Amino acid sequence: LLWNSIIRANVSHGYHQHALELYVEMRKLGFLPDGFTLPLVIRACSSLGSSYLCRIVHCHALQMGFRNHLHVVNELVGMYGKLGRMEDARQLFDGMFVRSIVSWNTMVSGYALNRDSLGASRVFRRMELEGLQPNSVTWTSLLSSHARCGLYDETLELFKVMRTRGIEIGAEALAVVLSVCADMAEVDWGKEIHGYVVKGGYEDYLFVKNALIG
Repeated sequence: LLWNSIIRANVSHGYHQHALELYVEMRKLGFLPDGFTLPLVIRACSSLGSSYLCRIVHCHALQMGFRNHLHVVNELVGMYGKLGRMEDARQLFDGMFVRSIVSWNTMVSGYALNRDSLGASRVFRRMELEGLQPNSVTWTSLLSSHARCGLYDETLELFKVMRTRGIEIGAEALAVVLSVCADMAEVDWGKEIHGYVVKGGYEDYLFVKNALIG
């Protein structure tokens, strides 16, 4: 669908307001959005930070029968997380008939974004209890949730568990742990993490550089 391509291009380049205007124009001309259009429009709304617009698009999704569409609901969960409305995000998540790893990661990330380490930990444990294996993204969000709450010792302990379990350690996780080491003035730990940065080839990543400098 041509409309999807144009809206996607605007969202990708940060033209969120224009993307929403295109969506309105599309509806006026009688074109109905599909499961690819709505996630883009939801992303544009959440980037603008407007609760009013987000509510309208959520209503559109329900009216057009996307209540159980995995990608649409994942995007709605992420949208409410960005708005700081984790209760709404949790209600949507709990009501999902099918969840993907993205669904779980979106919830953990939402709690991390809102500095709620307990919420992030609860979702993480629930994920494991339901027999799902948290991946690198899940672990990184869990680390971030603890670091944002100033739980530095706990963050380093989680990182140790992450290594023990053989979870892939990406640049984002290393940046989180480096920032914690800097705040704790843990020079030895910082040197060890720096070794991971060099080994993983992450030295040129800007946010890793910033964490190393910090």
